Amino acid sequence: MSIGKRLKDLYEVLKEKKMLKTKVEFCQMFGIEVGNLNKYFSDTVNFSMKPNNYENFLKNNVNIQWVMTGEGDMFSKYYLRKDIGERLKAIRYLKEFSIQSMADMLGVSFTELNDIEDGKIPITIEILIKYKQIFDVDLDYIITGKQDVVIKKDSIPEDIQEVVNLLIEYGTKKFITDIKDKLIKVKDAHQ
Repeated sequence: MSIGKRLKDLYEVLKEKKMLKTKVEFCQMFGIEVGNLNKYFSDTVNFSMKPNNYENFLKNNVNIQWVMTGEGDMFSKYYLRKDIGERLKAIRYLKEFSIQSMADMLGVSFTELNDIEDGKIPITIEILIKYKQIFDVDLDYIITGKQDVVIKKDSIPEDIQEVVNLLIEYGTKKFITDIKDKLIKVKDAHQ
């Protein structure tokens, strides 16, 4: 695949993700002359990376190696982590959890969950599994975004939902002992 074709693919993906609407916005985003864009797309003119292009591609988390050679992924790992983080944040918003109460349920710090949601650090397998267990969310959705988010509200046992509601309403530090006792009762009841 040519550089022009990859640039066109990049434009289509960004448009699909609603990060831009027009070719002019694409040109502004990457420091490309508007008059040359269609020529690049059709390979009538060869695209050569200039310093300002380089900086703009990096700033927008586009993998420069992919643009120039076709090797690797279109976006840097940070960009992919950011997509995952945004989906995790959407799940949290749907369930109406604060970031602190969600972090407590997942067994991570506020800062760690915030950094995961912002794409600054990758999510671990352990945290992914906890999302699946707590919210019955399709992991394909979290990782790829290709599935609809499915959170089965009635899949959480009533006792656990009561504990979660207490966490949201009153905070977690005071209720650790109560939560532990309730979880043990729920576990015993479901065995």
